[in-house]
Amino acid sequence: MDVQVLIDAKQLDPAKTWNNADELFVEAGLQLVTDARGLSSEDANTADMIGIKRSGLMHMKARLFSRPGATRLLTGSMNPGDNAVLNEETLHLVNDEVVVNRYSEAYASVLAGRAIPNAWDDGAPINVLFTPRASGPKAGTKVIEWLEAEEEQILLMVFSLRNLETPEGTLLDVLSRKVRDGVPVYVITDRKQSDGVDSGGNAIFRNDDFEDRLRSAGVHVYEAVNARTEFTAMHHKVAVLGKSRIRVITDAANWTRAGLGNRTRVARNVESQLFIDTEALDGGRTGRRYLQQWLTVLERYAHQSVERDGQKPFDVVYDELARSDGWPLEAVVFEVVTETQWGDRVLVRGNLDGLGDWGRAGDGHELGTAQD
Repeated sequence: MDVQVLIDAKQLDPAKTWNNADELFVEAGLQLVTDARGLSSEDANTADMIGIKRSGLMHMKARLFSRPGATRLLTGSMNPGDNAVLNEETLHLVNDEVVVNRYSEAYASVLAGRAIPNAWDDGAPINVLFTPRASGPKAGTKVIEWLEAEEEQILLMVFSLRNLETPEGTLLDVLSRKVRDGVPVYVITDRKQSDGVDSGGNAIFRNDDFEDRLRSAGVHVYEAVNARTEFTAMHHKVAVLGKSRIRVITDAANWTRAGLGNRTRVARNVESQLFIDTEALDGGRTGRRYLQQWLTVLERYAHQSVERDGQKPFDVVYDELARSDGWPLEAVVFEVVTETQWGDRVLVRGNLDGLGDWGRAGDGHELGTAQD
């Protein structure tokens, strides 16, 4: 079995004591090359771990697994490390041959030190765009286009969120217009990134004011502190767009100038960004899973911004969204085993109208009997 790892060369610094993957590779007798630049084609094919040096980060988290007849891809926001399981993260298993091939081509470009050519297919359920790009659409521009086209709801959960600037407009401009047009816009971001603090609230780097500018424009912003450890985070990089036909933007790229570029500068980091029409992909199932995850993250952290920032409690937000027209519903089957007497009724109650809204909107959902 051939194994090769491309790693950001700065992670090979001996001072970075949290990452000893290179030492483990060397101890196991595997070949380490600390700098891919100038690497011969033979060494590029045989080296087991290769450092990628650039001004920004080699920030992709793609894992390609090949066997005769098929290649599978794992990608997402999740770094391969112990802390990641304590974060809010995404990890996708991708079997789509076209998308997997695009990542394989991107891998080869990164190893060779080349920018990555982008391509877009309007008819495909999944598209991926990379930075820095050699040609084709810009990832940041496509993010703004998808937000601009959304008229039902915009739900973001992005670890490092900055005011994306493209020739087509800025993130602040787009979200402000959507709020004025009556589109619900809710944002979850990581407070350590937005306020420049550690898990205890102590300033450790620059306080970015973008979340304050969003609130001034009427956007509901929730800042999350994942305090499970000093290094854990709300690490998603996700947009959930729409209700009747959910589209999702997700993967490794932070919404920053380094990650996605701006009007005048190309992105410094090597990143990947997935754009998914979930209705075309699987009848919206993936979109509903992302919607559920967004609600789970909001429920976990909303109280922090209720107390600190005057934002609405989770229950209020959920009621406003879930009671709106077009909210996606899932079929639910209740199976209850109980003894009854003639004339007894068995009902399921809950906080939804279909379950009686705890008795305020009706008795609940009445169950029938099944014959063996």
